[in-house]
Amino acid sequence: MCQARQREKLNEEHNSRLSSTVDKLQSEASERLQLHLKERIKILEEKNHLARELDVLRKSLDITRDERVSMHAEYSSLHHRIFITSTSSILADSFSGHFVDLEKAFDRFREK
Repeated sequence: MCQARQREKLNEEHNSRLSSTVDKLQSEASERLQLHLKERIKILEEKNHLARELDVLRKSLDITRDERVSMHAEYSSLHHRIFITSTSSILADSFSGHFVDLEKAFDRFREK
C-alpha cells in the first residue's frame, strides 16, 4: 500500500513536471508565432506602402510623358513656323529685286 502511494505521488509529480513543460513549450511557440505574425504584418504594410508609392510614381510618369508629348508637338509647330517665316523672308529678299526689275521692264514696255 505504501509503495502504491509512493508511485502515485511520483506519477503526480511527473505529470506536474510534464504539464509544466508542455505549458512552457506552448507559451514559447505562441510567442514565436506572435513575433512571426508581427513581422508578416509589418512586411504587408510595407508592401502596401510601396504599392501606393509606385502608383503615385506611375501617375507622375504618365503626366510627365503627356507633358513631353505636348511640348514636342509645340516645339514641332514652332519649328515649322520659324522655317516657314525664314523661308518666306529669304524668298522675299531673293525675289524683291527681280520684281522691281520686272516692274521697270513692264513700265518700259508700256512706254513703247
